Amino acid sequence: MDKIAAILLTFDRPHYLRHTVERLEQLEHKEDVDWILLQDGQYNPHSGRVAAEERDIKICHNILKKADLPNKEIIQSSHNRGIALQYARAMEFLNGDYDAIFTFEDDVLVSKHTIRLNRVMMRNYPQHVPTVYSRPDRTEVDNTYDNLDVLIRCKTAAFHTTAISSRIYEHIRDRYREYISMVSEVDYRLRNHDKIKEEFGSRLSSHDSVVNKILSDHGYGRVRPLVTRAIYIGQEGEHYSSDAFVNRHRYDSSTIDYEIDDKINNFRTVQSQNDLF
Repeated sequence: MDKIAAILLTFDRPHYLRHTVERLEQLEHKEDVDWILLQDGQYNPHSGRVAAEERDIKICHNILKKADLPNKEIIQSSHNRGIALQYARAMEFLNGDYDAIFTFEDDVLVSKHTIRLNRVMMRNYPQHVPTVYSRPDRTEVDNTYDNLDVLIRCKTAAFHTTAISSRIYEHIRDRYREYISMVSEVDYRLRNHDKIKEEFGSRLSSHDSVVNKILSDHGYGRVRPLVTRAIYIGQEGEHYSSDAFVNRHRYDSSTIDYEIDDKINNFRTVQSQNDLF
């Protein structure tokens, strides 16, 4: 069996993190992976910006310490790195340590079948990088039983939850590191958007947009389910109440947990018609 690291990226939002960790604790096969919990720091050394309240970081750290996740390692950053450098740190675990990583952000609730689904998608589509999250979360998609085994092949997809193999990372690593070098010596919020977009040909300068473009340039695509297996609860970022957002969508596990996912070994696919980097 491949050696896999499940990596949670978090920072200073305990009101989201509690929900996210509760879902991760319910994952089936969670004992089959190593858990690496990356928490960003408070102070940005490049801009001098205090990016978070120390109290919130401590609360998040305590949530991670109490999390019922086996083979767990918590890595606390001594300073504020930003989301791109946190992802870069996660990617480095593919340099000989692990065959694949499954990444999770701290404002996404995932299906209890996520570990199995990631493995199936990676096996079925080795030239693609899968995610279990698919927009929209709700009404625009017909959540019928007949559509649960349908994947969308595409060039772009969110990185809220992503599974990537060491083989794919090896192919994109040099180009990916060029992007990371452009954001590593600045406060990520103050990165040179125009220079990044010009260099990589992406529509945006965000980590998601640039990495999707790098993957495509190297011949790799993305796959995501037609019917989402994850819910984004941080619609308005740090200024929104996750409880209110969850209640607004009447969240319960039946909206992302489907028993058929314990049996699916092959997916049907359709091609996305709306790819933008």
